[in-house]
Amino acid sequence: MTHQHWAGAHQVVDVIAAINADQVAPSPLANDHVLRTREHEESKSPAAHHVSGEFEKLAVQGRRLARLCRGCHRSPGLQIIAATAGGAGSRILHAASSRSVAEPEARRVRNGGDQAVSGSVPESSRLRIALVGAGGFGTYTCELIDRQPEIDLVGVADTDGGKARRLGNDRAVPYWTDHRALLDECDCDAVAIVTTHSTHRDIAVDAAAAGRHIFCEKTMAITVAECHDMVEAADAHGVKLMVGHKRRFRPASAALRRALGTAGLGRPLAVNIRGFFGRRITGFWRERSLCGGLLYWAGVHDVDTLRYLFGEVASVYAVLGPKFRPEVSDQEDAISVALTFQSGMVGSLQVSTFYPMATYQTAFGFDIVCERGGISYNPHDLSITTQLEDQPSGVVRLEHNSPDGAYDTEWSSFAAWVLRDEAPVLTSEDGLRCVEILQAAYLSAATGSRVDLPLDRNERRPFDDLS
Repeated sequence: MTHQHWAGAHQVVDVIAAINADQVAPSPLANDHVLRTREHEESKSPAAHHVSGEFEKLAVQGRRLARLCRGCHRSPGLQIIAATAGGAGSRILHAASSRSVAEPEARRVRNGGDQAVSGSVPESSRLRIALVGAGGFGTYTCELIDRQPEIDLVGVADTDGGKARRLGNDRAVPYWTDHRALLDECDCDAVAIVTTHSTHRDIAVDAAAAGRHIFCEKTMAITVAECHDMVEAADAHGVKLMVGHKRRFRPASAALRRALGTAGLGRPLAVNIRGFFGRRITGFWRERSLCGGLLYWAGVHDVDTLRYLFGEVASVYAVLGPKFRPEVSDQEDAISVALTFQSGMVGSLQVSTFYPMATYQTAFGFDIVCERGGISYNPHDLSITTQLEDQPSGVVRLEHNSPDGAYDTEWSSFAAWVLRDEAPVLTSEDGLRCVEILQAAYLSAATGSRVDLPLDRNERRPFDDLS
């Protein structure tokens, strides 16, 4: 058995175990030690944010080996030796294998400072992705990644050290409390941004500069200016940027688009769409400074669906409803939006978080009026009803329309785009155009006037006026 040693490990005091990687998951020992050390240093001095010198080198190497173990756990010949390094007292991992295990090429180039490297197609057939955001949806995202045959989770970051530790240990991957440290130290091909909307821009720009492809959960950002920054950073560094509008991947969306094109209904003239959510939803969604407003989290899927089915929006007019529960949220509890499309058709969107029923699906759906008939979609019973003039209605029942299935397809699409350059269903442009409509709606609500699109890049934020 050969051992892979690194510079800076002056002494290996004792070998704790030699275990086959197929039997035991990779150990998060390096994670625990680095976080505990940083917490201890910060307790002594608020300015001390990193462990230093040889100890920091050991910590970094420990994380690298944890990633090696994670990436190679399917190899029967791989064995792991846990050891204790003298002096610093850190527990570190050595990897040994009957096969050669090569450290992935460094993604950062240092020459008196960081130099960005362009993103590229990973050399392996698998996509190594790191997660930024270890909250509830971040945890769910890990489950989605687990189901993907071409994606491996290789790291986690969250500004909340407790959340980062819990999720990192649970997934047996290294973790960080700063996304910039993750980008600097984690051997990943891409990052998934699952944080508050207000943080998306900075994380995405940093990821692009580090040469990482980007999957950003909706909503892309809060302002058009932030979205432009993200798109330009991705273009400048040659990385791919996808925004997670999952509803595009639901069977209902494809069925509706087919019906509009093939059912003999004629040109669409008007659409009404509603999304009434229950009262119990909590989290950062309730804070305008973090998410942007009700429409940004409860209406963004509807806006993207409207664009997907009917094309670009030309103008927006919006009215905010009252705040029924100011003690729960600093946002409106209802909003109504009127849209005019470039095609000339009109649309209306109503969103509320004051619906008293148990599930919002009973109050979600939409109706489309066309030249020679119409379409009604009811997600509660997964039915799409078409009606032509003077003819019986036709009803299509969908076998499934679950969010899980849409998420799975969304993630496989991202992997195919990065690994094989297959054309994606969604691009950064789709994310930007959605934010443009959302921001225009709040500008309209603040001014009482119709807002024409496209918005100027430097259009002001209306949100402070509405608080």
